[in-house]
Amino acid sequence: MTSMIIPILALWIVITGTSAYYDCDEKYTNITLEHTMCKIANESCRFLRKGKTFAAQLLHTHNNIRNSIHRFVGKEYPLATNMELMNWDEELYTIARIHSLQCVEEPDCNLCHQIGDFPVEQNFAVKKFKKSEVDNNGPVKRFQTVIKEWAAELQLYDPSVVSNLTITDGLPVNWINILRATTLFVGCASMNFYSDESGIIKEVYICNYGPAKLTEGEEIYKTGNVSCSNCKDDGICDTEFKRLCVPTDFEMNIRTTSSQNSTRYPWYYRNESYYVGNATNEENSSWEEVTETLMETSIVEENATFVVTEIVPSDETSMEEDIEFLPSDETSVEEDIEFLPSTAPSEENTYLIKSKIRPLVSKMLKYSAKLPKGMLQKQLVTDMKRVIRHLI
Repeated sequence: MTSMIIPILALWIVITGTSAYYDCDEKYTNITLEHTMCKIANESCRFLRKGKTFAAQLLHTHNNIRNSIHRFVGKEYPLATNMELMNWDEELYTIARIHSLQCVEEPDCNLCHQIGDFPVEQNFAVKKFKKSEVDNNGPVKRFQTVIKEWAAELQLYDPSVVSNLTITDGLPVNWINILRATTLFVGCASMNFYSDESGIIKEVYICNYGPAKLTEGEEIYKTGNVSCSNCKDDGICDTEFKRLCVPTDFEMNIRTTSSQNSTRYPWYYRNESYYVGNATNEENSSWEEVTETLMETSIVEENATFVVTEIVPSDETSMEEDIEFLPSDETSVEEDIEFLPSTAPSEENTYLIKSKIRPLVSKMLKYSAKLPKGMLQKQLVTDMKRVIRHLI
C-alpha cells in the first residue's frame, strides 16, 4: 500500500506545484522553473487600479538622478565622469509587471528575474496608504518618490564608497543599481491592492536593472570634475542629460531579444508591433521589432479576469519632471523636422551633414512616417534632432 501512495503523492506534488506557473519559453525555464516570466497573475488579489506603464517618466527620473548627483544625493558626493545614459528595457519591465501582479510584499528570487543576456538586480519596495491618499496622488509621482528615496540611501555611506564598494550589513543597497555607471537598462512596474487592514492600500514598486551584479569592491562610477571625460569608447555627453555618456555614433538604443516575440506571456498581450528598417525595399528589409514602451495597458478591473482589454496611449505625465514632447499630431513629421538653425554649420561639418547625416535622416523619416501617430514616432524625430543639433 505504501509503495502505491508514494508515486501518487509525487504526482500530486508535481501537478499542484506547477499549477501556478505558465508553460513559458525555455530561455526562462532553463534559468529556473520558478522564473517570474512563467507565472500567472494572482487571481485572488483585489487590485485598486488598472495596470499602467509610465516608461518615459520613470526612465527620465532615473537619468535625472544619474545626471544630478549633487541635487538628489548631496554636494559632498563626487560627480561621475563615466555615467551612462539609461535606456528602458521591455523585458525587464515585463518581469517587474508580472511580479507586481502576485500581491506579494517581497522581491522575487535572484534567479527569478534573470534573463541570460546579462546579470540583473532588482529594487523592491512596498508602502501603505489610506485610500484617500491614493485617490489624491498619482501613481507616477509616488513611484518617482520611491526612486528618489532609493538614490538617497547613498547618504548613509561615506562618499568614498562609490570608488570601492563596501557592503555593510543593515544598510540598503538600492542606490547602487540607480547610480552604477555601467548599468544601461531599466524596467519598472508598480501595482496597488487592498490589504487585510480596513481602508489600507498596499502598493509595490519594482525596478529591474542590467547589467547589474552587486559585488564587494566594485567601482560604482569613476569620479572627477569633468563630466563624460571617461566615457566608454570615446563617448560624448548627451544633449539633454549633459553629464551622461552616449555613443558617438547614432544608435537607436533599443535592446531587442528574440524571446520577446516567441514567449507566451499569460496575461501580457501586444496589440500591435511597430517596425523600423534601414533598407529601401520593404519586402527584403531587415526589420527590427520595437515595442512601444510609452503605452498604457488596461489589464484588470477589481476582481476581474486578468485579460488585457485594450492598449491606449498613456495620458498621465510626470508631476515633477519636465518631459519635452513634440508639437501636436496635426503637424506632419516632414514639417516638424525643419528645425535647423538659421546660421550656417561650421565648414568642417558641412560635408558630413550633406553627405551622411541628411540622407540618414531622410531615410529614417521615410520609415518613421509609416508608424502610427504616437510616442515612438515622436521619439524617432526627437533623436534625429539631437544628432543634427550636436553636429552643427
